[in-house]
Amino acid sequence: MTYSKDIDQLIYIIKVTTGLIIIGGAVALTLLGDSFQLPSSLDWLLVAFPIGLFTLLFPLSYLTYFRMDELQKKLHEHASVATLTLLVSVAGIIGVLQANEVIPLFNQVWSLVASIIIWGISLMFSDRSYK
Repeated sequence: MTYSKDIDQLIYIIKVTTGLIIIGGAVALTLLGDSFQLPSSLDWLLVAFPIGLFTLLFPLSYLTYFRMDELQKKLHEHASVATLTLLVSVAGIIGVLQANEVIPLFNQVWSLVASIIIWGISLMFSDRSYK
């Protein structure tokens, strides 16, 4: 059975969107956990679920990467290098500003959110050069 290019793109978008929704849900649980007013016996779920989900990100990403064709790998590698370079620079600047109390400390989950957004934008720009 041969899929058209449009169906492949739709399937890819659905996969990416599903992943972002799951990660967004875990981030929301992490940030809004206290507002749920769960019994203390269930508080561990608010900690265990996001940790388990974030722990699965590496092996799932690893498996997904090695199933990609060469062009997809090249696009993801380009986006990852651009993202890593930008995040290291920004993390250094934020660290210096926080150490000198210019900006307040903030929850590191926001670093995860920023990483995903920056990587997505980098991937979009990488893909654009091949269209």
